[in-house]
Amino acid sequence: MGTNGQAQPRSRRARRDTIMWALGGVLFASAGTTSLMKADARHLVAGSCILLIAAALFVARAIISLRRDDDANSW
Repeated sequence: MGTNGQAQPRSRRARRDTIMWALGGVLFASAGTTSLMKADARHLVAGSCILLIAAALFVARAIISLRRDDDANSW
């Protein structure tokens, strides 16, 4: 937020970071879902769950990068 309470436009870097994290989440989610549908052994189900957890972490990171200020340190 700006000093007058108005939302400030995002920089290209902030948008790019958000898009990259979100696309990573989508890719991991689609890979995890596809492999979970074809999983028939315990280790395949576990691998699919790990991919889905990674997808959730990527989406969470996309939300954080969308909300953070441009001046804040990135991880």
